[in-house]
Amino acid sequence: MNLVQTWQNCYPIRIHSINIINAPDYVDVVLRIFRSFMTEKMKNRVHVYTHRTIQNCFKDIPTDILPVELGGTGETLRELTEYWKKIINENRDWLLDEENDKDSLK
Repeated sequence: MNLVQTWQNCYPIRIHSINIINAPDYVDVVLRIFRSFMTEKMKNRVHVYTHRTIQNCFKDIPTDILPVELGGTGETLRELTEYWKKIINENRDWLLDEENDKDSLK
């Protein structure tokens, strides 16, 4: 599958781990299909935690970086949302310039 091959081999980043937390049950089913096209190394780096398996994520993810609503000891989702809104607003001009640069490459 070209999508999986591109994702694994073409992006100039090293994916250490992908953790999907509080996912609906169907996400795990869809990922099973995608996993059949992944390398073994990549299969081991993708983790899905549904409402039934959320407790398992604490083995892989430090609780201090998870929001309180997901069982962690970090900030609340509201606090995290406000933090990222502030960061985006502070960098608004740069983000818009980047978007314009992308359009000029077409």
